[in-house]
Amino acid sequence: FSKITFNFLVVGHTKNAADRLFNTLKEGYHKENIFTMDQLDSILSKSNRVTVSQSEEADFFNYGRLFDQFYSDLAGKIKQNHIFHCGDGSTVGNQIEMHLRESALDDDHVVNHKTIKRGFLTR
Repeated sequence: FSKITFNFLVVGHTKNAADRLFNTLKEGYHKENIFTMDQLDSILSKSNRVTVSQSEEADFFNYGRLFDQFYSDLAGKIKQNHIFHCGDGSTVGNQIEMHLRESALDDDHVVNHKTIKRGFLTR
């Protein structure tokens, strides 16, 4: 891809299909006393619209630890920004610059963030 833009919905204002399904599931488990994962699985599995698959810690790879070796931290920049863009003109040498914005409004300024850690020479 020559250009990537991520748009994240503002917390509390999401109205997509996944949110509706989570709300449907919450209606079931908010009325129950749940003490184990098996109990939660049983209650969530009552929904006709959702298939529950239990996972274990071993099912997940710690990509955060891997990527932390190469990429700079976005801590403190995620919640206030909702548009993340990299594209043509974002790369200078080995460095990729990500453009962060709070919204698409004209008066919102762009914050530039260098994504590759200093000293990491290859991609």
